[in-house]
Amino acid sequence: MTEKQTKFVPQSEASKKASNAAFKRFAVTLTELHKAQQEKAPEKDAKKPKGSK
Repeated sequence: MTEKQTKFVPQSEASKKASNAAFKRFAVTLTELHKAQQEKAPEKDAKKPKGSK
């Protein structure tokens, strides 16, 4: 059986660092958005009549 050749090229260290930095910027934005939504959630729950979800 012959081995299947792949075009896999390992990432360089610089590429990994750039990718991680981009991901961290993205994750921070999502985290801030999530925190803002969590702060607003109790306000919405207080306005809802009891018995509704």
